[in-house]
Amino acid sequence: MIIDPQRDTPELLADYVSWVGDRITGITGQPKEIAKIAKAWGIYNTRAYRWGVYSMDHTALVFLLNAKGGFEGNIAYGEDPSTAVAKLRMLLAKS
Repeated sequence: MIIDPQRDTPELLADYVSWVGDRITGITGQPKEIAKIAKAWGIYNTRAYRWGVYSMDHTALVFLLNAKGGFEGNIAYGEDPSTAVAKLRMLLAKS
């Protein structure tokens, strides 16, 4: 999901998602819609200003969704790869 739509365009999101894989979906929308989704999913995000420029501090998770779009869990940034693979296998077994 784009957290900073003023800087991260749908084209940049599409490019990024293409690096990750063809089964990943990136989402975007108007800033108010993005804020609503971020709040609903408990995604932390804020602009962090350093040396006169900003970056975005934000939750760094992969949300795992089932075939119906329901939340099944997440993979945290830096999570042990064997744990992440186990989560993916459990999700695939349910589908």
